[in-house]
Amino acid sequence: MPVKLIAVDMDGTFLNSEKKYDKARFLQQYSQLQQRGIHFVAASGNPLYTLKAYFPEIANDMAFVAENGAYVVDRTQTLNYDHFSPEILQQILQDLIPDYAQNLILCAKDCAYIQHNVSEKNQQKLNIYFKQLQQVDDLLQVHDQICKVTLTTTQDNNQQILDDLSEKPYIQHTAAKMVSSGFGFIDLIIPNRHKAYGLQFLQALLHK
Repeated sequence: MPVKLIAVDMDGTFLNSEKKYDKARFLQQYSQLQQRGIHFVAASGNPLYTLKAYFPEIANDMAFVAENGAYVVDRTQTLNYDHFSPEILQQILQDLIPDYAQNLILCAKDCAYIQHNVSEKNQQKLNIYFKQLQQVDDLLQVHDQICKVTLTTTQDNNQQILDDLSEKPYIQHTAAKMVSSGFGFIDLIIPNRHKAYGLQFLQALLHK
């Protein structure tokens, strides 16, 4: 059976520790994949716009499984975008904002929302992973489709926040799933959404 699709994880796999790759070498390899009719897919928990920034020359020709599988794009066509219901999102935010307002990042299709008073040090960290940040006065007033709620933590408070979140009713009742995604981030994602889930949409497209 001929190979139709090659998917790579990004952080720690395709990218080195400096979040770079040998672009000249890869573009040669990518050209060979195109000649053979093989789809190249970048899969990651990162937002789509952050992933696209790694591939400026070919971003509109390749496929992406972003946001832990919730957002799937082939070339410029959106194949799937899953997001929290407004009711579940409000429940999560009303619960977390009193204690964690400055730690919260709301991930939407085209940007990530943070509180206007997030510290400059935190913003510098967030700018590495979220290339399209929007500051707002009140996260509860964000009327966008949110696919992931992320909390940024430190070495000192990471375990405390993990323990706190594990007791939340929306975690215990599986309205959201908690994932420690590395780099000091904790993600609240839609249950059963993962990279393999996202890849299914591309596989279905290729087998039409």
